[in-house]
Amino acid sequence: MARRLCRLAFSACLAALSSTAAGAATPEDARRDYDAGRFTDAMGIWAQLSAQGNAEAEFGLGLLYDLGNGTPENPASAFAWYKLAAQAGVAAAQFNVGAMYDAGRGVARSSERAALWYAQAAARGHHRAQFALGLLYEQGDGVPRNPDAAAAWFQAAVDGGVSAAGARLKALKAASSRSAQGALLRTDQITGVVLAWPVVNASLTLAGDKTVALVWVAPREPKPAHYEVKVQEMSSPTPRLVFQASVIETAALVQLPSNAAHYTWKVETVMPNGFRVASDWRAFSVGLEPRLGQSMTSLPDESR
Repeated sequence: MARRLCRLAFSACLAALSSTAAGAATPEDARRDYDAGRFTDAMGIWAQLSAQGNAEAEFGLGLLYDLGNGTPENPASAFAWYKLAAQAGVAAAQFNVGAMYDAGRGVARSSERAALWYAQAAARGHHRAQFALGLLYEQGDGVPRNPDAAAAWFQAAVDGGVSAAGARLKALKAASSRSAQGALLRTDQITGVVLAWPVVNASLTLAGDKTVALVWVAPREPKPAHYEVKVQEMSSPTPRLVFQASVIETAALVQLPSNAAHYTWKVETVMPNGFRVASDWRAFSVGLEPRLGQSMTSLPDESR
């Protein structure tokens, strides 16, 4: 299924990305060539723009290698180009990287890494990524089985018009209603989330888009939970709270102050009876320089 999802609606994805002029050729020129079937011309423009660090061009090259348009199909090259665009914060590319990890196409299969990339895209409103992440939580594949987290992501996908998510959500709710409801959990029975992205002491280079997707892995819980997310700015002598939200999903998109560089974040797991388990504070830093090449540190273990 992941491979099929990876290949849908690419023209729409390209049209949604931002454009950056580079010389005489523009992303709009490449999109017109691609839509007209002039894949070799599109590849030439995207190759030129990718040398400038243009994320749309990186995504476009990944698309050509993925589908074998204008060049022999090469999943490994597609993955590499998609990943560059994904690291620039392009949600469609983040979804495709997740889908390729999910399918083991162009890269060794890893449902754990698929879940993390899906979550980054899902936080940015990519509805098929929300559905795919919900499936992983429903099945306990790459993440702990957590029907509540699955339902939260399925609902987000339903709200985004993914019809298949509605069927999964209905089945999940039916299964939950048949389950016996036990007593409230004791404090020693509650486990907290695992902070996943940004990784420990990550240094992120953000170009224009001053947002970062915070991603955590939900625990295996027999009861529904919600999450309190907090971000502190550390550039002043006294930490200053710059973001706080209560969410039911396992990722949050945070707009960062443009004049700050150093942050810490944490997530508290809150159970229905009020018990809480807090993660430790985790540090990350950001820069706002123009992006050339990789824009972010890798997700856990990706450099190996």
